[in-house]
Formats: sequence, structure tokens, C-alpha cells
Amino acid sequence: MKVLVLLFRRVPVLLPAYLLIGVWLLVQLFSVWSDNGDPVVWWARIGGFVVGVVLIVPFRYKQVPLFDGGLRR
Repeated sequence: MKVLVLLFRRVPVLLPAYLLIGVWLLVQLFSVWSDNGDPVVWWARIGGFVVGVVLIVPFRYKQVPLFDGGLRR
């Protein structure tokens, strides 16, 4: 899947979703160790992300194909 992102708030660029998710996760992890405040907020976001990834398969609708790369037979 591709996501339209505005680079420098002006230039539209299509980027793969996995790249944006990876960058988001790295920002969250970096914020845990660099923030002087309470890191509970950051760990809650990271934990929610991990739980969401794990629960995709058991909670999905059976008629919706996952991980097919957009190819339907």
C-alpha cells in the first residue's frame, strides 16, 4: 500500500506504508529514551502497535484476504 505524504508541506510523494510505519516506530522508540518526562505514554503507543499487529490475524473478517499483495484470484 502506498500513502501520499506532503514532503516539506508542499511536495506530494507516494511512499510505501511499511516505510512510514517503520519511521513512526523508530520515532516512538527514540522518544522513550530521549524524553525527560514519564515514558509511559511512549510505551503505551509502542505496546498498542505491537498488540494491534499480533491481533490482526485472529480478529480479521474471514472473507477479507490479508497479505495478498493486492492480488485477488
